[in-house]
Amino acid sequence: MKNLKISSLLALVAILGTVFVTSCNETSKPKSGKELYSQHFKAFNPSDVAGGSLTLRGDENDLAGADANDIAALKEMKAQGMAAYGSKNYSGAIKFFEDYLTKATNDLQVPFYLGISYMATENQNKAEGQFNRLLQSNNGLYFDNAQWYAALIAVDKAEYAKAKDLLTKVVANKNHYFHDSAEELLDQVEYLLTNG
Repeated sequence: MKNLKISSLLALVAILGTVFVTSCNETSKPKSGKELYSQHFKAFNPSDVAGGSLTLRGDENDLAGADANDIAALKEMKAQGMAAYGSKNYSGAIKFFEDYLTKATNDLQVPFYLGISYMATENQNKAEGQFNRLLQSNNGLYFDNAQWYAALIAVDKAEYAKAKDLLTKVVANKNHYFHDSAEELLDQVEYLLTNG
């Protein structure tokens, strides 16, 4: 009788252990690119970076060809867009940033924040266009961050080979702000790439 109770108890522990291990393995495997995207997307907050703040960057070259009145209006438009972004009014930021970029085509700061604003309002295609523009510059202040956000968009669109390529570049740069996050995401993307 005592042996039967011990055997039953051991069998129950084995079954519960198997269920626990199986459920842990299942939760660690990504179910879809959309799920990974929602886990990793966070609108860029400059205050998360040591010493960071939401400041206006750029110079008069960003406004080449504009007259003095236009320059003042464009600076104000950019400031209003940044203020809207800072208060998480992404739709408002989009309006200011889109208008601004029709006249200030050399600015690299605004396409970055416009891309994030598009992502926050679930317009991945327009966001991707902004990040691709920044990735073509191949340097500059916003290039590294554009790699990360472009990779997230590729994950969301189930373009895993493209995401893997971008994430591999991020991981190769040990000083990249998103290095650790990219390393984690790269493992999950590789799993999806090989296991569909």
